[in-house]
Amino acid sequence: SVMESGKLGLVNPNGSVCRMVDFGPSTEDAHAKPIMHRTQSLDYGIVLEGEIECVLDSGEVRLMKRGDIAVQRGTMHAWRNTSSTEWARMIFVLLAAEKVNVGGKELEADMEGEVPDVVKQQLAGGL
Repeated sequence: SVMESGKLGLVNPNGSVCRMVDFGPSTEDAHAKPIMHRTQSLDYGIVLEGEIECVLDSGEVRLMKRGDIAVQRGTMHAWRNTSSTEWARMIFVLLAAEKVNVGGKELEADMEGEVPDVVKQQLAGGL
């Protein structure tokens, strides 16, 4: 269990998670491929400061501004701050949910791309 291990990944499988995430200004390559991921939860992402793009695996991109809310469940997506000078801040509320079933196939939690070490540490409960 989460309590016994002292580690919490992206989602609490039997509860909820609320976390604030700061996205630093983009690097030279503002359109580098962001880290695509899917969680087994119902997610609310609320932009508190700045602007951030929500990128879907379909290639669809939505620019979100302060006060905008994204609601997702089982969606492969990524977040990208395209500003080269301003930070963006979001708060995420993730609620445990049943697995999404599409065409008889259960979608699993997933992560694609190179995951930065600091994110790996957070997922392992190290920060």
